Amino acid sequence: SNFDAHYKFDEISLKHEVQDLVITCRKQCLGTFSLSWGGRVTELLSSDISSNDLAISISKLIGTYDTGAPLVKIAKKTIGHGKKWSITYLGLHGNIGELKPWSHFLVGVNPLISVEEVVAGSA
Repeated sequence: SNFDAHYKFDEISLKHEVQDLVITCRKQCLGTFSLSWGGRVTELLSSDISSNDLAISISKLIGTYDTGAPLVKIAKKTIGHGKKWSITYLGLHGNIGELKPWSHFLVGVNPLISVEEVVAGSA
């Protein structure tokens, strides 16, 4: 009908930012690493850190831990001799910028650490 032609519809959707943190080695990865974001840095984190402990560290780093519960959801997987943590940010909205990994105390054969944005957040 003509009535509908006079209205515009915008679809609004909230997408939570998702980033993958990956550590790989040719043999077992050992040691520690840290993450930085917004000028702040985490404590040293174990190369085999649990999803729950990583969620707490990242929540403190991004300033969303005041609620007493981490506002990030993390799924951890073993990949070869390394690990992958998929991080979903529930407490921050929009495209928040990637974590920066620091591998200074990560040891193993050819240890590599990276963070990649999988889903850009939108508010």
